[in-house]
Amino acid sequence: MIVIPVLTTAVERNGHCWQKQIMTIWMLVLVVGVVAMALGPILMLQPNPRQRRQAQLRSRALQLGLSVSIGALPRQGTDLEAPGMMAIYRWSRHHSRALNRSWLLLRAAYDHDQHFLQRWAWQGAGRPDAREKAVLERVVAVLPESVLGLGADSGGWYAYWTESSHPGELEGLYETLKTLSETQAVARRR
Repeated sequence: MIVIPVLTTAVERNGHCWQKQIMTIWMLVLVVGVVAMALGPILMLQPNPRQRRQAQLRSRALQLGLSVSIGALPRQGTDLEAPGMMAIYRWSRHHSRALNRSWLLLRAAYDHDQHFLQRWAWQGAGRPDAREKAVLERVVAVLPESVLGLGADSGGWYAYWTESSHPGELEGLYETLKTLSETQAVARRR
């Protein structure tokens, strides 16, 4: 009879020891969970690599004199769904006269003889003058696939761009818009 109480006392001691270890583990899990819940939202506020690249592109665009806004690409007749929002890069000169006309070219989903240079569809009734059209024939042919629209209005010249990661596309887009604006400046001098 002496052996039984000794074993019971040893089991109670080991059980108490295990209870302490289980409580310690649960406390650690609880502390880690609370810390994760506190830091998670803060870490989610950090920009991801794509957002960082976009910020760098837009910062460079501002250095070049382009303004950047977000807008919807106009819907074409062949679109089944409304196009989403995308970046609009605009070249405007505050000291230049406003254009008295507007036009918009959108990259079409397919080639067609009635499209401008087979792949670009005019939107609306506005068209560029002959000088701008000649420049467009030259520059539109070399625009990257990431440029989905090119236009002009009273605010200047603009492009709908998907902000691809190919280096140099921003500078090429800048040169295109600047070339179009210089065409207008030459037309005014004459």
